[in-house]
Amino acid sequence: MNTKKLINAFTDNIVAKVVCLVAAILRYILHQVSVLEKKSFTVPLEVNSDALYSNLTSVPQFVKVTVRTKSENISSVTPSEIKASLNLNSFAEEGSYNVPVSISLSQSLMLLDPLELQVKPEFITVTLDEKIEKYVPVIPSVSGEVSHGYVIKSIEVIPSTVKITGPKKIVEKTNYIYSEKVNVKGAATGFSVKVPLDNINRLVTANEEEKFKVTVFITPAPSEQSFKGILPSLIHLDEKFITSGKLPPMSFTLAGTVPVMENFKLDSSCVYVDLSAVKAPGRYELPVIFSLPAGISVKEKNYENVTLELLRNPEFTEEVSEDEEEKTEYEINIPLEPSADKSQTSSTLNKTGGNSLSASSATSASSGAVQLNGSADNKNENSSKKSSTLLNEGVKE
Repeated sequence: MNTKKLINAFTDNIVAKVVCLVAAILRYILHQVSVLEKKSFTVPLEVNSDALYSNLTSVPQFVKVTVRTKSENISSVTPSEIKASLNLNSFAEEGSYNVPVSISLSQSLMLLDPLELQVKPEFITVTLDEKIEKYVPVIPSVSGEVSHGYVIKSIEVIPSTVKITGPKKIVEKTNYIYSEKVNVKGAATGFSVKVPLDNINRLVTANEEEKFKVTVFITPAPSEQSFKGILPSLIHLDEKFITSGKLPPMSFTLAGTVPVMENFKLDSSCVYVDLSAVKAPGRYELPVIFSLPAGISVKEKNYENVTLELLRNPEFTEEVSEDEEEKTEYEINIPLEPSADKSQTSSTLNKTGGNSLSASSATSASSGAVQLNGSADNKNENSSKKSSTLLNEGVKE
């Protein structure tokens, strides 16, 4: 009987009662909505894949997390207290899966009440592939331009290789990994710097135990300059000679570096022919000599040697030194002076009393002095012998 009355009481005016219940629920919800405030954050998505398989598809780097709590608590909620992750360790086979995004909160957020969380997207589709490892070379990367007149000779990175881990299909196609860019703007000398790797593929993980040392070697840029119609200078030409004809114009190319060549100026002392070894007239084939600053060399030239004809200079008068004049006078005058033997002979003849004999000896002496060149000594000897013969004859008489 009591049960019947209870049922009748519940069903009596059931429509009104339902309407009132719904209104109450809506009122409660509206009250909660008016009391709670919401705040949205962008949180990095971390992919955990320590098993034998690795994700082969691209996943978003961030997810959106919305937090609802009381207005007095909402200001204390920060993105650093919320972490989003995608756990792939529970899968044991290759294939495609819809994996839920997991949210973890700090202890301080866990104490908030009420607290509502919403993440978008809630699920992410991934494709798993076998995880493998391999070593690949590290290629250094640079940005900017070096100083004017200089070039990068080479770039060295230590260590030169790195171990990468990831899905088989991607790792097998990865042949190298770049380092982060090294700025070389305005550099004129080499330098070294430590940088991390610039791994552009997030599905591949590089085992970076330490930063990589990149050394940039910078050297002056090569440069060439051509010259045409240049006449070599003639140096050390004796004034008693003159050249006949003209030298042929010379063309050549000089090679060096940009800093050196920009400051170089060609003058007459750079290209010349040395005539110091020429001592007599004639035709000579002499080398063309280049005297260039350090760092500049001759790359090409249209000829090596030049042919010159040297003649005596008609305007040149050779001066005779005082020593040569005294020597010439001594050689001429010495035979003209009577020797001591001849004087003694003449004196002896005079004493023995022969005027004709004395005259004959004087004539012989005089004859020997006139012919100085070539036979003067022989004639003097003959004259002496003749005088001696006459002397003996005079004594006998």
